[in-house]
Amino acid sequence: MSQLERLYTMDDISRMTSLPLRVIQNHLRTGTLRGRKIGGQWRFTATDIQEMMESILPESETAKEQKKVVSDFMDGVHAERKAGAQVCTVADLYILRRTADKKDEQLRALLELAGKDTDTYYTYHYDEEEGKARFVFFTSAQLVIKIMRILK
Repeated sequence: MSQLERLYTMDDISRMTSLPLRVIQNHLRTGTLRGRKIGGQWRFTATDIQEMMESILPESETAKEQKKVVSDFMDGVHAERKAGAQVCTVADLYILRRTADKKDEQLRALLELAGKDTDTYYTYHYDEEEGKARFVFFTSAQLVIKIMRILK
């Protein structure tokens, strides 16, 4: 821990996460939340808080897959798929579920039309808690332009 790193109290964590103080205390007792006692009171770093949140809010399998695919794309894992230039795009839209589902239908129709002419990866996930639709795709630049018109 750096000497200048900010330390947070349990009340701070409760306000930041909207978790009741009792829940924060339970996470401390079970070891999900790590901290240190200073002057008889518990203090926590931003890393302590983030690690707790990551452990209690596990990523969906779709989100994990999306991250892996983007990472693989950036590392050139599927270089054999690239016929010319490909663009990897992650689009997050904070929209209603029904609007996101409609955009997903439009994108799938567009990709079906493009069919054999392009090598495309596409995935869609809607996070109910955040009200966020995530669209991940990599394909030709020409098709990205058409996709972005649907997503705008």
